[in-house]
Amino acid sequence: MNTISSNIKKIALSLLVVGLAVGFSAFKPETNKLRAGDYMFYNRTQNIHNSDLTKYVFRSTPSCNVSGVVCTEIWNIGSQTPPTDGKELSSYTIAPTYVGSVVAGTYNGL
Repeated sequence: MNTISSNIKKIALSLLVVGLAVGFSAFKPETNKLRAGDYMFYNRTQNIHNSDLTKYVFRSTPSCNVSGVVCTEIWNIGSQTPPTDGKELSSYTIAPTYVGSVVAGTYNGL
């Protein structure tokens, strides 16, 4: 009888540990997914997170050369109108928020 009770406790403890492991892994942040309002802008300088928003431009097609420090960065423009080719970050009335995710390379100006 004591063995059965001990085995039930072990099973219950195991289920609890597994449940906690699964529960915490379900809340792991997803770093590779873009959120609503996140867009990749091309950095016309080689300065990561440049504070001059006129130095960032949107392109719908890839425009990076392989070598260089920074080519693109992700910025969040919120619920403002999505960017079109050639639109600068500085043109938004509400200041965009820097998200990060730097991609190495050099903007080739296309």
